[in-house]
Amino acid sequence: MGRATRPPRTPSARGPGRASSRALVVGAIVAAAASIAVVAAVSASERLPREQRSPTVSLPPEAWATPGSPTPTPAPTVEPTPDPPPRVAFLGDSYTQGGGAETNDDRWSTLVSRDLGWVEKNLGLGGTGFVTTNSFLGCGREYCPTYVEMVAEAVELGPDIVVVAGGQNDLPAFSRDPDAVRAAVHETYGSLRGHLPEADIVAVGPSTPWDIDDLVRALDDAVREAAEAVGAQYISMLDPNVIDPAHALGDGHVGNDGHRAIADRVVDAFIAN
Repeated sequence: MGRATRPPRTPSARGPGRASSRALVVGAIVAAAASIAVVAAVSASERLPREQRSPTVSLPPEAWATPGSPTPTPAPTVEPTPDPPPRVAFLGDSYTQGGGAETNDDRWSTLVSRDLGWVEKNLGLGGTGFVTTNSFLGCGREYCPTYVEMVAEAVELGPDIVVVAGGQNDLPAFSRDPDAVRAAVHETYGSLRGHLPEADIVAVGPSTPWDIDDLVRALDDAVREAAEAVGAQYISMLDPNVIDPAHALGDGHVGNDGHRAIADRVVDAFIAN
């Protein structure tokens, strides 16, 4: 018998497998070379001076958001709650009560409160002083108490500020017994400070539509000393005299212009303080 004939070799049996393997090897070599080139480039870049390096690009936070994700809503701004306006009690005589003014809106205490944004509680009583009382014709009450006696009423209001004004009705008593009036002045301010340690106290000194004599000056000094002793602010009505003769009505009071002048003196001094 003749020799068996070997079937012809099929070209596709091994050829493609070797080619594929060679391609993978070549690809790996190329990738490795590329990686080496990148590392070398980065290393070279780091060795360059800073001004010659390629700039770094920073993306804004919104560039990192996932497409379709909602845009964050900023938190609402909370406005601070404003402080309530100061509550202010006014102790005084007929000037404070509004004598001579056309309406209560024209009296100096109300003008001051409007200018400074205060809530006014007017406890002024005509004809009264630190030691002087009056009756219905003076203040509209059966009995018009002294400033010392009115302290309790002011304290009950729980004010942020207390304004004590006047004292000119005490001039006759001061001429007779200055020590008694001084004691009452000190008692008024001392009692206010004792009961209202956190409140601001403002002393508006005595005023007069007439000449300023030594008696008026002495009473003014007594009020100043008592106020300063408890840390109160003192506002003089005499330096210079706040009352222009043209403001006087003839009965010891002043009209609207006089009340406006007193209010301006108080507002200016309070702001300056």
